[in-house]
Amino acid sequence: MEIKKTLIVESNEPLSKATAHLDESGAVIVTKNGKYYGVINRESVAHGYSSFGAVKCENCAVKPPTLDKSATVADQMGAFLSGHYRAIPVLDEQERPLGVATRIDLLRELQSMKMTPKGSVSEMMNSPVHTVVETQTLSNAKSTMKEKKARRLVVLNDRGFVSGVISEFDIDLWLAAGNLQGGKR
Repeated sequence: MEIKKTLIVESNEPLSKATAHLDESGAVIVTKNGKYYGVINRESVAHGYSSFGAVKCENCAVKPPTLDKSATVADQMGAFLSGHYRAIPVLDEQERPLGVATRIDLLRELQSMKMTPKGSVSEMMNSPVHTVVETQTLSNAKSTMKEKKARRLVVLNDRGFVSGVISEFDIDLWLAAGNLQGGKR
């Protein structure tokens, strides 16, 4: 198992310190007095925070299962299958965080062991695909996501070609971002 380094923050630090690192590692580890407390991931900050600077990390930390450095592939699979986690914290014997094991690294390991199914993309994809035009408002995108029960939308340009993807997390993070040099990020 590969253990990746990630940001470790104390529980009383502002959430804004953690959010910038979520794209890199999938999770930021939260400690309380040096001991593991929980993690902050995209899902734990996706809803309900109007100012990341005013919220303490402990208020949005979730507690996924943890692994130790001797965890087997089966242990890792069990941890990832217990929820929608991109990263699971790895702790030492004294419950101090060492880093995270990521879902993508586990999948790579399963591939190297020839343990992944031989399916096609069409067997795994979500269909139908829900879209939004890039000139529509964020409010419209949020409404479409809610109506379609989708967490992501494919973004189309004015000619109908795909120009990107937008997620609930992207919108919520943007809405919660402070005023940056006279305008929202």
